[in-house]
Amino acid sequence: MHLDQRISSQLEPWVKQFNLDLNQTHVMLVELVLVAAVALSLPLLSNGEVLYVMSAPNPLRVGSMERVFVEAQGYSGDDLNVQIKVMNFHAKNQLVYTTSVSLNSANKYQALKDIKIPEGPDFFDEDYTGSQYVNLYAQFPSHKLEKVVLVSFQTGYIFIQMDKTIYTPESTVKYRVFTLNSGLEPVTDSINVEIMNPDGITLLQEDFKPDDGMTSRVFPVPEITSFGNWKVVAKFKNSPHKNFTADFEVKEYVLPSFEVKLTVSKSFFYVDDDELTVNINARYLFEEPVKGVCFVVFGVIQGVDRTSFPSSLQRVELKEGVGKAVLKRQHINKTFTDINMLLHKSLYISVNVLTDTGSEMVKAEKKGIFIVKSPYSIHFKKTPPYFKPGMPYDVSVYVTNPDDSPAKDIDVEVLQKDQRVLGKTHDNGIAKITINTRAGDSELPITASDNQSRWTWG
Repeated sequence: MHLDQRISSQLEPWVKQFNLDLNQTHVMLVELVLVAAVALSLPLLSNGEVLYVMSAPNPLRVGSMERVFVEAQGYSGDDLNVQIKVMNFHAKNQLVYTTSVSLNSANKYQALKDIKIPEGPDFFDEDYTGSQYVNLYAQFPSHKLEKVVLVSFQTGYIFIQMDKTIYTPESTVKYRVFTLNSGLEPVTDSINVEIMNPDGITLLQEDFKPDDGMTSRVFPVPEITSFGNWKVVAKFKNSPHKNFTADFEVKEYVLPSFEVKLTVSKSFFYVDDDELTVNINARYLFEEPVKGVCFVVFGVIQGVDRTSFPSSLQRVELKEGVGKAVLKRQHINKTFTDINMLLHKSLYISVNVLTDTGSEMVKAEKKGIFIVKSPYSIHFKKTPPYFKPGMPYDVSVYVTNPDDSPAKDIDVEVLQKDQRVLGKTHDNGIAKITINTRAGDSELPITASDNQSRWTWG
């Protein structure tokens, strides 16, 4: 058996064990560096000889926890204390990190030990863009293993999320930055963010520490600006040579060649309603219908916040430029279990129309559709506070929609004791009704109502 075959057969058990440990500790994309206390010029290992092994990721990440594996194969004696050291390269005259681990029968004379190479200029040239190394040692009682290992200054990952991909002059770029360590856990390390135009000129540069691994920022696009692909460039302050980028495009605003109109089946959503229908009409400026599809989502506006109903997302085919989307009550209940929490809040409808060629997309939105318990409000308007018994008494009933606009053509009923008088509102929302009073009446309680609302006066 050749020497390399002999070594491979002896290393196989701990390699499997090491791979298992790697998976459990979430170490990603590491290349194992196997170092054995043998050289090609040595004779074959004889039965009973101890094989000393050290293994570590390559590269070792500076500032992150890494794991070094040590083993004494074929050993069965007393406990072995193994000193693990990291020294500077190439001089080997400065101790970067040291720790120790005990190999014994309980751990089968093998162990994984965490090490952390510290950051800072004491050990590394942070301005040097080339490769940098360290010397890694495992000192057994009677054996010393050594290996030169590459180091990496990438301590984690930065993800940049944009609210859109295309912007126009004077619009606002909203973006979020997520910072994670090598284990994909949030970190608050200082980062530097730059926004660069297509000419490579930095228009914004700022340093900050994300809160709990995330921060939101805005950038106003200048009125006079460069068109083309812009970049958001982020990097950790402790590893400035590794950039993370996200692109967005700045384009000149061009009027769309078609417009989208949205009409709803009613201007409110009653808490007991099952659904709300929105009709979509997309036409080119020369009145030809648009062929394409719509992507529709509904949501609710609460103050300055918007919450969409994810289950309401739907794809609508346009036929002759016309389509229909439906908001169902269960769409709301999947996000808000109690719809009464949303009383007097406004629904919104967001529609993106994409032509069948994919060459153009237009967005349309409608809001001001309030969630109400009663679709109308009833008021007495300019009604005299006094009456003369036995004489006709004129009542003005004012009915408004949830958006306070006059509600026309609404049937109104006015009750005065056993007297029932019907009326209908005009365009101004007012219904004028006359009640015949009795000679002996000293007070005149009046109730006005439609089939949903009721108001008492008097």
